[in-house]
Amino acid sequence: MPLGKEGDFFESNDTTVLIPGGIMRGIITSRRLRVVDQVTTGLLALGLLLPLPSQAQDLPAELDIEAAQTAFDQAQAKATQDQLAAEQADQKARTAEKRVSDLDSRVQTIDRDLVGNADRIQLLQRRIPILRQRNVELSNQIRVLNDQMIQHQSVIRTRNSEYNQLSTERAEREQRLQYLVAELRQTRQDLQQTRQLLQSLRDEHREVVGKIRSHQQQIQQNQNQVSQNQSVIQRLKQEIPQLESKKQRLDNRVQQLGQRLSNLQTRIDRENQQLRPLQQAVNQASSAVQSANRANDQAQARLAQAEQQHRQNEQKVRDLLEQKQQLSTRLNQLASQRQRIDQELQGFEQDLQQNRSRLAQINQDVRSLQQQAQNLRNQRSPIQQKRDQLTAILRNPRHPQHPRDPAARQAMQAQVNQLNSEIGQLQQRENQARQKISKLSTERRTVQQRINSAGQRRQRLQQQQRQINTQQTQTQNRLNQTQAAVAPARRAAQASGSAVNQAKTQRQQAQSNLASKRQALTQARLDLTQASGQRDQLIRQRQETKKTHDQVQSEQQQVTAELNRKKQRLPRLESQTRDLIAQSRNLRGQIPQLETRRNRLANRVHRQSSQLDDLIRQRDQLISRVDRLESIVNDLLRRHQALYDEIEHLNREVAQLDQQAFEHRQHMESNDREVAVSEQDILDLQALEPRLRSERADLVAQRPALLASAKALREAATVAQQIAQTSQSIASQRQQTLTEVTNRYNRYRQAALDKGFRQGDLEGQKAAQAEATLAGRAFGVARGEALGKEEGLAEGYRRGQATGHERGQTEGYQYGSTLPANYEAGYNKGLQAGQANAADEARQVDYPRGQASMQEEILSSEPQRRIELDQVVGFHRQLASLDNKSKTPHPTNTGLTLPNLAIRGELQAIEWTSQKSGSRCLGDVNPQYSRIQVSTQNRQCQQDYTVFTKACEEAYESQYIAKYKLTYPSVYVEEAGPACEASRQQAFQAHLDIRYQEGYDTAYAAAYSESQQRGAEDAQARGFTQGKTDGYQRVIARLRAEQYQQGRADEANRFSNSVVAKLTSLQLVKQGPESGSVVAGNELSLHLGLINYGGKAAEKGDVKVFVESMDEELLVNASDSAVDLIGFPGQSKVLVKNVLKVKIADSATEETSLRLKVKVVT
Repeated sequence: MPLGKEGDFFESNDTTVLIPGGIMRGIITSRRLRVVDQVTTGLLALGLLLPLPSQAQDLPAELDIEAAQTAFDQAQAKATQDQLAAEQADQKARTAEKRVSDLDSRVQTIDRDLVGNADRIQLLQRRIPILRQRNVELSNQIRVLNDQMIQHQSVIRTRNSEYNQLSTERAEREQRLQYLVAELRQTRQDLQQTRQLLQSLRDEHREVVGKIRSHQQQIQQNQNQVSQNQSVIQRLKQEIPQLESKKQRLDNRVQQLGQRLSNLQTRIDRENQQLRPLQQAVNQASSAVQSANRANDQAQARLAQAEQQHRQNEQKVRDLLEQKQQLSTRLNQLASQRQRIDQELQGFEQDLQQNRSRLAQINQDVRSLQQQAQNLRNQRSPIQQKRDQLTAILRNPRHPQHPRDPAARQAMQAQVNQLNSEIGQLQQRENQARQKISKLSTERRTVQQRINSAGQRRQRLQQQQRQINTQQTQTQNRLNQTQAAVAPARRAAQASGSAVNQAKTQRQQAQSNLASKRQALTQARLDLTQASGQRDQLIRQRQETKKTHDQVQSEQQQVTAELNRKKQRLPRLESQTRDLIAQSRNLRGQIPQLETRRNRLANRVHRQSSQLDDLIRQRDQLISRVDRLESIVNDLLRRHQALYDEIEHLNREVAQLDQQAFEHRQHMESNDREVAVSEQDILDLQALEPRLRSERADLVAQRPALLASAKALREAATVAQQIAQTSQSIASQRQQTLTEVTNRYNRYRQAALDKGFRQGDLEGQKAAQAEATLAGRAFGVARGEALGKEEGLAEGYRRGQATGHERGQTEGYQYGSTLPANYEAGYNKGLQAGQANAADEARQVDYPRGQASMQEEILSSEPQRRIELDQVVGFHRQLASLDNKSKTPHPTNTGLTLPNLAIRGELQAIEWTSQKSGSRCLGDVNPQYSRIQVSTQNRQCQQDYTVFTKACEEAYESQYIAKYKLTYPSVYVEEAGPACEASRQQAFQAHLDIRYQEGYDTAYAAAYSESQQRGAEDAQARGFTQGKTDGYQRVIARLRAEQYQQGRADEANRFSNSVVAKLTSLQLVKQGPESGSVVAGNELSLHLGLINYGGKAAEKGDVKVFVESMDEELLVNASDSAVDLIGFPGQSKVLVKNVLKVKIADSATEETSLRLKVKVVT
């Protein structure tokens, strides 16, 4: 048998057993569980499932779980066996009682059958003459129906002849209409081609006119540019000789200043040789001052260090005393909490025992009430049967036992009332019993919940109790350690005070020595200052001369650069002027040819316009003839439909008459069969009565013996149930004993585990701290030296790069941004871009605006042609197939919608940032340690019993290793970080200047080239911006007008060559010759009103209709929900009848709303 899960309940008629997870997994006894495969007991302590102790020979009885478990298993097995025997005895008693009940039921059934058979024979004898008379009446009705069908069929033949004549005439008219429609379609195609050709000629004419204007504008621009270039060339030819003369003067001045600088440097070198002995004396005195200063700093540092150490020792003493007071307070708080939890646990144990006793009593009461309710139901059943028999006799006047006398009927009714009263009393008693069962079940669930809640709360309190024990032990250990550390801290504070006094004496001696050394240095510096005055005057003269030399040399370089730029610009301007003159001459030669072409195009436009007017008149004449012929065809169609409806109505009446005759014949055959069956039933019932009476006598004779046997078996079952309850009570007591032993064993074992855990935690932490400190410091020093060297070289190189990059950028950008050629290149590109932007804006704004204008103009007026079609017998089925089908859906409540499509681009700016990472000392540190050696030197785990000693030792080793693994990495990282940072800073400063110049040289050239390019790009950007503005303004007005007209023309062309249908109305019309309002069960026909704004005729299937009912009372066949409409002409307003059939449900009422959702898709 599978074990229960945590918190599972097993309910039966006998008992309810709670299986709490990990506390106890026991046996479940129930009438529904017949076999117990095994008994398993589980234990849970501190949230862990503990195994049964394997060494129980040294444990006393109050801790021996195996002995308690064996006693419980034996008692539980005995209880299970007794319960099984009781259930078997109860089953035998029930079987015997069931046989007695079945015998009584059979006797009652035989009595009812005897009475019912007599009634059945009388009923059948009266039924047979009635059925024979009904067959005679049905035969007469069939003859009348046949005569009516002959009359209707004669009328149908006459109407069919008229229908065929109309069909022939309608076919001839429709054929003529098809010819006219084909001719109209051809005329429209010619008209469209002429319009397209005319539009093409107009476009070409506008293009030629635009080219002429463009050539004239370009010639004027070239003339202006030539004038500007000639002016600039003249100015350059005057400025170049002046710049050459100025450059020669500056060259002579630079040479003179260079010779003067050389003479001053020679005089300064002689003065420096005379100052060297004085400088050496100053250096020796300065070295002596520095040595004395270092000695003074060292003394000052020792004094500060001693004072800091003294303050730290005094603070440590104060902290230890404060910590001691806090730990004492914490111990008192923990003791109070432990006392409160012990009291709560005692209260929970008492409540738990009371709730378990109440649960057992509730289960016993529920079983008793269930048996009482079953007995009341058994007593009520025969009374209800007797009441039903009497009620049936009273309600059926044809029943042979129905009392004819009113007094007898009242007596029988009084008997029925008496039976009803008895049934009500029994039902009330049964309901009361079931109410008590319901209340007890509710109380049982409440008690069980209290048991569960108490068990969970007890576990939480036990967990808190163990935690408090652990905290008490830890707090006491910390208090002992704090008390032991107070005395050494006080001795250290006294020693540090003595060290402070000694350091003060040493500092006073160092200060005296420093003062004498500084006086000697001052005298040596005074001698050196007097001797170096003449040298400083010469140096100032050299600096002033150097400054003048640099200024003149800079001016010389600027003049040279300006002279070179103007010499380079002069030939470019001369070449550009010649090209512009040649371009203007070429454009003037093209203008006469373009004007001749413009005149020819104007003549062709005039001729095509005249031809277009002729085609429009021809189209209007054909439309008029088609309208007249369609009117005639519609009239024929209405007459044709009327005949069709009348023939259909007559056919339906003939079918109804034929169906009625068929049903009458079936009724006659059914009546004949019923007469034969009734006669046979009378014979069978008369033969059955002797057999039933014989069977009843046998059953009455068997009843006394069966009743005595059932009573004896019930008494035996009661005795067996009492024995089973006694055995279960013994098993419950053994189970309580087992729980107490288990809890006691767990408390002892947990105490041992806690003791080992605390010791292992402390010793593992000490070992890990000592080993991790040494390893972390060694790693930090080595790592810091490597990182400092790497970062110092990289930072020096980076600083050189930054300086070179900054200077290269400044000088390169200035040259690139001032070059005139860059601005001119950007201006030309901007001119082209501005014209392209103007074209895009006109295409995106004015072209859709022209489309919308034409669309609004077309949709603002409905077509004049009116057409009425029938979806079933329409006349446009043979129209030629049309192309360019649009599949745009149009809901019923909207007109034609043409969505505008826009393309939007998104620009994403990418920002590059440089992030300086922090210290990398601990970036990839991976603390490693060798195999952990568990030290048992300070372990104290001796217990009264071996099993608890072993548990303490295992907990010590486990927590020692866990604490070591937890402490080692953090201590390792704490020690490695400071050591790494100190060595890293020293190595960084030592390597900072090695690669500075290399970085400067590398970055300057690249930055100069890049900045020159960026300056050129900025100059081009300025020219591009101005050119873009100028190009846009030159063409935007003309392009807007052209795109607006093009949009109107394309939209008109699209409407002319497409089917554009819009739903305007819908109707639900009652069909057939019946008049009157629409009622439930009627079938309705859907009529749709449409407008085809397009010039193209729709074939069948070009326009689809999707129908969905919005109310349950309006039924639409699923196969008819999507309909392909028949064809209809372009530029027409159409009424399409009989699109599909819908039906009003029989359940519809006058308040029912009929809503239909219709969607038209073209």
